[in-house]
Amino acid sequence: MVIRNAYLITEDYYAAEDVCQETFIRLNARLDLVPDENVRAWLLRTSKRLALDYRRNEKRRREHLEYIDADEGQEKWPVSGCFDLSELLAEKEEIRKKRETLLLLKEQRFLWYETLLLSHVEKMRNAEIGQKIGVTASLVSKWKERAGSWLRDRLEKDYLDEDEE
Repeated sequence: MVIRNAYLITEDYYAAEDVCQETFIRLNARLDLVPDENVRAWLLRTSKRLALDYRRNEKRRREHLEYIDADEGQEKWPVSGCFDLSELLAEKEEIRKKRETLLLLKEQRFLWYETLLLSHVEKMRNAEIGQKIGVTASLVSKWKERAGSWLRDRLEKDYLDEDEE
């Protein structure tokens, strides 16, 4: 009953199975709250909502996969799944280098690192950061500027060293 209900909305058997499984997981979590006489209606209503959510999200996923790069006129991530993994590996390597550089900043200039973290991750203003750390807002601003320069210089050096190899 639940799979059929989900399939009518998703039009995908495997998605309907996933919706059915999630529905019963949620029922198990709320078993004491749902009266016995309402279980059938609860299952149908919950599976319908989950299936509708799946459809909305599926549409977004499909749009993302079919994204066409306007500059090149080619699919950026072909729907067929056949694409060059070298780009993905290069991107992963770049992320690794940036992470290592951030960790190096943390080791060498912890307050600069902390300032960047509070500013960009926590979205705190300089005055709030200064108050938390115990320094002036102008010093926080200077640390952010110096940390940015340090990171740029370090990454440029890493990329130059890589080009020489």
